[in-house]
Amino acid sequence: MKKTVLQRISLALVIAALAFAGCGDDDAPITPDAGPIEDASNGDTDAGDVTPPAVIATTPSHGASGVRTDTTIAIAFSEPMDVSGGAIGAASDDGAIDLGDGAWNDERTVVTFMPVDALPTGTTITVTVGSTFRDEAGNSLAPAHSFEFETDDAVAPTIVRTAPAEGATGVDAALATIEVETSEPMRVAAGRARLEGPGEPTLSAVSWTDRVARWTVSGLEPSSSYELVLDGFEDVAGNPLDTSALGDDGRLDFATGADTRAPVVIESTPREAQLDVDVGLVSRVAITFSEPMDEGAGAFALEVGATATELEVVWDRGGRRAVLDVAGRLTSAAPHRVTMSGLRDRAGNALDGATYLVDGALDFTTGSDLFVPFVAFTSPEEASTAPGGLLSIVVVFSEAMDTSTTTAPLTGDGTTTTLSGTWSSGDTVLTLTSPGLQAGRAYGLDLRAFRDAGGTLVDAAHAYLGDGIANFTLAPPTGEGCGNALTNEEATSSGAGFVEWVIPAGATSADGSAPCDLDGHGPDVLVRYRKSTAASDAGGSALHIVVTPATSTHWLDVDVLANDCRTEPAYADASRARCFTGRRSWETWLDVGPGDYFVWVARDGANTFDGATVRVEEVPTVRAGESCEAPLDATNAGAMYTAPTRDGAPHRWTLPAGYAISPDRGALPEGPLGALACSPDGARGQDAVITYEKQTATSLLNVRVTTGDPTARLGFELVRGCNPGVAEVLACELVDQTPLEREWTFDGPAGPLAAWLVSQRRFALPTGTTSSDPNANWPLMPQATVEITEFEPQPGDSCATAIPLTAGTNVVSANRPWRAYVPACLETGGVTWFRYTPAQGLAVVRTNGPTTGAVVDRASGEVLRCSAQDETTVGTPGLPVFGEVGREVCIALSSSSGVTQITVDEIPYDGPRGIETTYPVELASGVSVLTGGWMAVMDDDVFRAGLSGRIQRLSTSGGVVTQTMITGATTTTVGGGAVARPEGLYVITTNNTATNAPRVFRVTDATGAFLATPVALDAPPEDFRYPAAPLGAITWDGTQFIVATTHRTSSQAPMTRDGCCDPTTYYTIPATGGAPVAIGSNATIVDVNGIAADATYLYLNGRIAGGYDETQSPGSIWHPSIFRLRRDQLAQPTQTPVVLYAGSLSADSGDVWVDDTTEADVLYFRTTSPSNAMIVVDPGAETPRWIGALWRAPASAQNGGLGYDPRGPSLWLLDTTPNPDRWVRLD
Repeated sequence: MKKTVLQRISLALVIAALAFAGCGDDDAPITPDAGPIEDASNGDTDAGDVTPPAVIATTPSHGASGVRTDTTIAIAFSEPMDVSGGAIGAASDDGAIDLGDGAWNDERTVVTFMPVDALPTGTTITVTVGSTFRDEAGNSLAPAHSFEFETDDAVAPTIVRTAPAEGATGVDAALATIEVETSEPMRVAAGRARLEGPGEPTLSAVSWTDRVARWTVSGLEPSSSYELVLDGFEDVAGNPLDTSALGDDGRLDFATGADTRAPVVIESTPREAQLDVDVGLVSRVAITFSEPMDEGAGAFALEVGATATELEVVWDRGGRRAVLDVAGRLTSAAPHRVTMSGLRDRAGNALDGATYLVDGALDFTTGSDLFVPFVAFTSPEEASTAPGGLLSIVVVFSEAMDTSTTTAPLTGDGTTTTLSGTWSSGDTVLTLTSPGLQAGRAYGLDLRAFRDAGGTLVDAAHAYLGDGIANFTLAPPTGEGCGNALTNEEATSSGAGFVEWVIPAGATSADGSAPCDLDGHGPDVLVRYRKSTAASDAGGSALHIVVTPATSTHWLDVDVLANDCRTEPAYADASRARCFTGRRSWETWLDVGPGDYFVWVARDGANTFDGATVRVEEVPTVRAGESCEAPLDATNAGAMYTAPTRDGAPHRWTLPAGYAISPDRGALPEGPLGALACSPDGARGQDAVITYEKQTATSLLNVRVTTGDPTARLGFELVRGCNPGVAEVLACELVDQTPLEREWTFDGPAGPLAAWLVSQRRFALPTGTTSSDPNANWPLMPQATVEITEFEPQPGDSCATAIPLTAGTNVVSANRPWRAYVPACLETGGVTWFRYTPAQGLAVVRTNGPTTGAVVDRASGEVLRCSAQDETTVGTPGLPVFGEVGREVCIALSSSSGVTQITVDEIPYDGPRGIETTYPVELASGVSVLTGGWMAVMDDDVFRAGLSGRIQRLSTSGGVVTQTMITGATTTTVGGGAVARPEGLYVITTNNTATNAPRVFRVTDATGAFLATPVALDAPPEDFRYPAAPLGAITWDGTQFIVATTHRTSSQAPMTRDGCCDPTTYYTIPATGGAPVAIGSNATIVDVNGIAADATYLYLNGRIAGGYDETQSPGSIWHPSIFRLRRDQLAQPTQTPVVLYAGSLSADSGDVWVDDTTEADVLYFRTTSPSNAMIVVDPGAETPRWIGALWRAPASAQNGGLGYDPRGPSLWLLDTTPNPDRWVRLD
């Protein structure tokens, strides 16, 4: 049977595919004889499509938060889809969401939904793309794809109650607190309040209890108006507080009532009932009142015996203090009395003479050490019970004392401490600071060492104290605040070596603990554990602390302090042992000595504390690997450790999944256990530490970390020493998805090093967990392996000791066993290093035996190239080196006995070298870059095809990506291609098939501004007929425009058993416009997606028809390639194209560029999956030089276009899958 041309081509492609099996897309060979297509294609195409489609991008992206409730939902697929089937659904916790009907783009790769109603606010939306979706070949989406995002909570919190009420009058000027209750939990760390009004109104810092903000207030004056101003308050979603409930001004307004409170004396010098007042030292009497007094009312008189003398008064301190001149009026060794008559405050309230004065007059007795001093009063009072949380003790002596003594010993709670104080009231009152006194305990303050000003020892037997010791008891602890800690005695249960507190709900105060929670928290409680034993490393024990919530769904903040319960930074920064935030249960170990250990527990956020259980037990040692106190090493890891078995073999620790328990690396960047250096946000979970002792200062240390869980996110940090707060950080990286391993090499002094492994939080829940699981947002540490190899470097062991190469052929031995500073792409085995100094801009390195290798800049260590990423060997086609002339590079080869020669082939080249600059951009409203499209650079602007007749624009300096709808004749799609010329941007329409209508338009002026009405470039005469097929590409050859027709998709030109498709036709159009002129066609290339030209050749991104497979639906088979056609043979439709590259190419982003339109030296284009920027040198030569990837796209990147700027020269490209999208310039 005689085969048709179509059948012969298909058969040749199948044979070629078998011949080149195993070669990757990026390494498609160039035929050495530039021969026909049957000999050139590698057949690695979409023939017989059996690959299931995949979702490659979504809007919103998975894990996005703060999404507008009116957002458009868009889903991008990896290939054209069958739009007749498939289901996409969305739901929240409240039920299904009606997405409405989806709209597909022309390429049927993107479907867009506008939900019928606004999405619910402040909730998680799950969108599911069903597995019933199929591509055009009938392959099902497998498995179904889901993504989640959180909508913005757009509902503003409101004020539901205030105390005082808005507009209240008659408020007591002695008001103690102001309260504001909101409609929902607030961000407790946000917002500031101030109180405005007469006098000196003062607000304390805010404290939150559930939804109630509370401030302590002082300094109010009677009969006055005040305003509480609330600034910056917002809910946990960031919505500002709606203060409209407080009236138009949004302020809490209230007025104090008339003053009806009687003034009292609060202090005097001499003090009331003071003895031994020295006549020679006292020339005036000062009396301080509780509030400003009416300075024109009342009188003062001094009574000595039967003589009364009226005293002149001078008022100061705003009328709060009366100063009386008594110079020369005091009598030695006599009682004195200062009477006060008719005194009243400014509101007319008469003085209350019973408070402080007792009898309405100030009494004191003069003398010169006539009396033995004694303690007249203490606060707390002798033998009394005082509330817990006591911060000071006041001691009142009978006379002026020797102020050189300011300390007193306090015994209680199993210890004796020394309190310090200050003197006041004529040296008769000593106020001692007493932080940390424990509630529920009895205390004795020894005052027997104090002497009066004359040196007389205090009367210890005086009736008030009886023994010179002030005794008092503090009330049982409530757990509310420092000094009120629940102790071992208040534990719910206890046993051998453990104490447990089951703490009920009801805490009301937030005391500022857990600063690692940057958003703050609600009310907290405090427990104290007293440890009497030494640390475990000193023969004692370690502490094991476990904290769990009463309600399993609630998150807790935990702050552990040593020997000081105070939470103020001045104290807590030094005493803090651990700080945990935002997790439902916590567990940690501390290897500490004797002392008091305080555990603060709060519910995360401004939420009511509803109970928790705290358990503290003493254990023989810290669990191995949990901290620097007991790190894993070669002696204590058991079966998890494997010792080296030969030279080159590592020390290996394999930690099973979930081994680590305690998340000791705190969320605070500072401190002894701060966050990872590469994860300063503190998003971390359980952690483990392994230590290794480096043996010599000259050795190299190779460290390799591997995790076997592709869903895990593992943080790794290597430090010199162990404690990350003080140790030098040598490396820090997040091991996330692919690749699942990282490798580093280190030099440096001998000594200990520590490897920290930290499970990192991510949006997606770990496999097997749900949002109701206690620790869903804090996944267990994945299985991880740490390998450490130490060796003394020899020639070829590192870039620093690399073996030199020269241009041409070098005889070598690639046999080194070690792995020093190895690029990540060389995954296993030893590596041998070589070095080379380029004399040209491009070189290709080849070996005579199969191996993989990488090119590294010797000065910086940057990996420039890796054959393993090309899925090929160094032998064929070789490693390209886009180097800087004279700048040395290193070649790292996987050691192989089969490599005995290295050839360095130098090529003149001055184009882009792949140096990446990523531009910060912002998408204007309504702009989407989900799909591919052409790119063109015009002066200082980059233009790109958008969807449905839109063109996007970005300045070459970055900024905002804008979008313009092309009007008029080009309302059809403009995604086929574009050319930037000095006079403007030219585009072609892709779905215009009118045979005599214009298809090429100039859409901007010379400045890049879009025209109101596009100007047609082609002006077909009446008898001219374009084919009934759209234009697929446009280029400029230096003198004129060239356009090509295309079939675009198989649905527009379905293949049958009898063949397919009309030839592609090529036209020139004059630079100034005019009638298109057909210059030829080609029957082999049936689809053109991109075109470039020089004087001799057309270079095409296109497809050929590969046959028809009756087992497939549809059965069309296509082969994308980069082709070359001779321009002088275009009149012959049967011209056989030369294949320069065969493989994965985009139909939407099909840009092809040459560096010279007279004779091209370099050809540039992009592939897809992966979306690399590729290069062919001498594309018009008899044997073009296939170089491969000039630049490698990130693993998830999708080809969003490629533009060429000859001014650099530079390449511009867009990756559409990362979030946000990446706009990149390559130099």
